[in-house]
Order: sequence, then structure tokens, then C-alpha cells
Amino acid sequence: MELMNQVLFGIFTLILFGVYLTSASGAGNSQGASTISPFWRYSIALRALAFLSWVLTPILGQFMLPIANFSYDASVVLLALFIRSWRVSPGKNLLRLMVGYFVCTCTIYMYFYFTVDGFIPRINIIGISTLIMMLWEVSELWRFLRAKKGALLSVVFFFVFIQLIVTIGSLAYVQSSNAPKVQNILLADVRSSIVLWIVFGIHTLIYILINSYLYQNLWISERNANKKYDKASKEREEIGSLLSEREHLIASLLKSNKTAATGALAASLAHELNQPLGASLINAQSLKLLLDQNTSKPELERSIINSIESDTRRAGQIIHSLRSLFSGDAVTFDRIDLTELVSSIIQLVEPECRANKIDLAVNMPDHCFVQANSIEIHQVVLNLLNNAIHALSQPETSNQKKISVVAQDRTGEIMLTIMDNGSGVPVNKQGSLFNLLDTEKTSGMGLGLWLCKHIMDRHQGDIVYSDSEGSGAVFTLKFPPQ
Repeated sequence: MELMNQVLFGIFTLILFGVYLTSASGAGNSQGASTISPFWRYSIALRALAFLSWVLTPILGQFMLPIANFSYDASVVLLALFIRSWRVSPGKNLLRLMVGYFVCTCTIYMYFYFTVDGFIPRINIIGISTLIMMLWEVSELWRFLRAKKGALLSVVFFFVFIQLIVTIGSLAYVQSSNAPKVQNILLADVRSSIVLWIVFGIHTLIYILINSYLYQNLWISERNANKKYDKASKEREEIGSLLSEREHLIASLLKSNKTAATGALAASLAHELNQPLGASLINAQSLKLLLDQNTSKPELERSIINSIESDTRRAGQIIHSLRSLFSGDAVTFDRIDLTELVSSIIQLVEPECRANKIDLAVNMPDHCFVQANSIEIHQVVLNLLNNAIHALSQPETSNQKKISVVAQDRTGEIMLTIMDNGSGVPVNKQGSLFNLLDTEKTSGMGLGLWLCKHIMDRHQGDIVYSDSEGSGAVFTLKFPPQ
């Protein structure tokens, strides 16, 4: 019988050694805490060591019995701690308690080992210790099973519960056996040996089932990770595709922007050069008329020629200024007198105001200095005045037509306001008033206000629109503090 027990324990040892080799640290760490994986692997190793020690007892001597029983009891404690760790990571106090529990069990075992003849008292102390740990395992598994359902986990719980019942039955059977003087379990009779084989067989099966459950969790985790990786790879491909489309779109926009800038420059030139070139044409026609009439009026001719020269020079300055605007060149600022600049513009628009019966009121201080580019600000003010004159030239405009130009100094910030009492700007158009190519005029390109906004931005200033009281439009140019 001793040889048969050795063979069976040897088989259990080999099985557990195989479980130990397949119990990767990742599987032992399936619950996500790196501190709990040693419980599992050490429990397997110590259970295998216990069976191996029983196998070697007839060969090496009786001193292998305490090693076998201590290893077995330690494996039971570690297995209970491992199952506990599925719900809550064991704390230091619990670990200290388990160490004390193990030491007490071993101390009592050694007392019986040296004082009592026969293995039944020793098997009782190890059996009772095992029962206590098995009760704890069943309790922990039941709580864990209620929180996390699973077919394989239910099977584990079933066999742990069966193990508890069989262990109780085996202890009861050993107490009634007829071999109280047997020195170790290897020498037990056939019936007692069969009971032990069943108990230890269930123990080994439980290790196999738990290892399978851990690998099932590991496989599920890897499968979910692969799904996430595949999803992330697909998302990366989509992002790469979007980035490629974005680069293509940006390249197309840059190309379109160059085309739009060229068109805007051409439209701006046509818009801004219309007045000085028109004035030059009128002056040239007047001079030609004088020559055709053979009338010599030197002073008038000189005045006409000076006007043509002035308009031509202004046209050149406008071209230079617009080229600077669209090329992004740094604008050159000078200290200019805004009062003087506005006065020169008023002289240009006064004839048209008189022709349209528009009252032009100017309220400017004697001097109003700002840091600006005179040509660009000249364009802005002239655009706004021309817009006001155009608004008041419409047939639906009231008889009392008025344009006001007012300058104010508010703690260093110069505010130049140009207002009229025309129909104003519709509410639905006010939000896009300064957009490129946006216009309410029946004729025109929609460049003027966009250009005014662009110029004021270059001057670190601003242009804002508001409705005047009752009706009309109010445009305010804001120059930064000097």
C-alpha cells in the first residue's frame, strides 16, 4: 500500500508541477494587483512540495513528514488568501494574522509529532486547520460569485464546496479507522488510502479549474485588448486619411487664396483708382476744350494741369498702398494731422454733396494728430464719405439729407465718426458688413468696407458700425492711444 500511495502522490506532484509551469504571472494577476500573484504560484509550489515530501518519506526518512505537512498547510493558507484577493487585496494585518495562524498550527503539529505515537492526532490538527481555510474559501467564492457570474467560476465554487464536505467526511472516517498506530498516511489501509486519494484528487482538480479560470480571464482580457487595438488602428488610419485630406484642402485653399488675393487686388485697384482717374479725365477734357476754343487762360490751364498732376500722384500712391496691403509689407506710419487730412477730403466730396443737396457738417479740433499712413487713412475716410453720399442719393431718402464728421479724443484714443441720416444697413446684413465682396449696392464690388476694416486692423485700430438714432448709419474709426 505504501508503494501505491507513493505512486499516487507522485502523480499529484507531476500534475501540480505542470499547473505551476503554466501559471504565468499574468494569469495569477488577473484581478489587476501585482501583489497577489505570488499567493497563487506559491500555493501550487508548496502543495506540489507536500506531495513530493510524502513520496520521499520512505526513502529519506520520517523527518520529511513535518516538511510535507507544513508545506500542505501553507499551501491551503495561501490559496485562501489568493481567493480573498479576488474581492479585496489582503492587508498587512490579515497577512500577519495568517502568519501567526500558520505558526500556531505548526507548533501544535510538532508537539504531537514528538509526544504522540501515530498519525491521527497530527492529521487532526492539519485537517482542522484545512477545514477552517476551506470554510473561508467557500465564503469568499460565494461573495465573489454573487458579484461576478460565470460558468467556470460556478464550477470552481461547486468543487471547493464538495472539497469541504469530503474533507469533513474523511476526518470523521479516519477517526473511526482501525490503524491508530500507523506512523504516516503512506502506511494507511486501503480504505483510508482511497479516502485520501479522493480528497487530494479533488484538491488537485481545484487547482486545475482555478488555473483554467485565470487563463479564461487572461484570454478575455487579451481579446478585449486586441479589439481595442484594432479599433485604435482603424481610428489611426481614419485620422491619417483625414490629415491627408486636410493637407490637400489647405494646399487647395492656399492656391485659391492666391487667386482670391489677385482678384481682390484687381477689384481694389478698380475701386480706389476710379475717383482720381475720373477727376484726371474731367480735367484733361476741360483742358482740351480750352485748346479747341483757342482760348488762352494761363491761370486756369495751370490750375487744371496741377489738378491732373495731383490726381495722377494720388493714383500712384493708391497703387503703392494697395500693393503693400496685399503683399503683407509692413506699413509705414507717420505723425499726421487728421484734421488736415479730413479737410482735404471734404474739398473733394463737397461738389457732389452740393449736387445731391446734402448738408455736410464737420466738427473737428484745430489739430488732431495720429500715427498712421496718410494714404491708407485717406482711402478709408473717402470710402465712408462716398458710401454716405451714395446712401443719401437714393430716391427714397428724406428731403433733409445730412452727413456729419466728428472727431473726439477719449483719453488718448482718437475717435473719428462719420454718420448720415439715410436708410442705414439692414439688421440681417450688419454681421457680414465688413466681409469681402459683400454689398447692398446695386452697383459696386463690395470691396470698400472690407478694405477699410483691413486698413484699420493694420493700424492696430478698429472700425465699428452702429445705427444712428432714428435712422441712418454711423461708422466710427478708432485709433489706438498715441
